Amino acid sequence: MAISKRTDPQINIRLSKDLKDSVDINARKNNRSRNAEIIFLIEKALSADTLKALDVNQTAKV
Repeated sequence: MAISKRTDPQINIRLSKDLKDSVDINARKNNRSRNAEIIFLIEKALSADTLKALDVNQTAKV
């Protein structure tokens, strides 16, 4: 996903030092910026939640 620096909305968040350091380490390891790493992790978490919700809904229909 391409990130548009001028048109995408921005948010400010507070992270513990340990969490920030962990994001930074993973970003370097994955050759991503801190921002790109955070977006990747959020999208991954949301898609996993969506898949889990779909699975629960399918199971309930059986």
